Amino acid sequence: MQSRGRRPSKIVYGALVSACATGGQWVQALSLLKRMQMQRMRPDVVTINAAIKACGRGRAWREALLLFSALDADGAATTRSCGAAMAALVKGGQIQKAMLLFDWMNERGVHASLQCY
Repeated sequence: MQSRGRRPSKIVYGALVSACATGGQWVQALSLLKRMQMQRMRPDVVTINAAIKACGRGRAWREALLLFSALDADGAATTRSCGAAMAALVKGGQIQKAMLLFDWMNERGVHASLQCY
């Protein structure tokens, strides 16, 4: 990915993580997030949401929930973050946890998207 000493930009990393989400390549998505952090780049919420989506498609609900929890701790979780995390939980067979997340959204005043229903 690096050539002639140039580092990939946040935009390039974001695009790669999004591609991983499309293919359900959650291990690669998490690897890219780690690379960003090693290069002292902070992934934005869109990139992390894509990684949550990749985890969901790969049925890696625990990893998706860890990413979501980190977003929430930073106060950066969005409706899309919640929807992606909820989808990951459902795909991972964690219906009760998905329902708890839905309740959490209502308590926090986060508006659920159609994806959540």
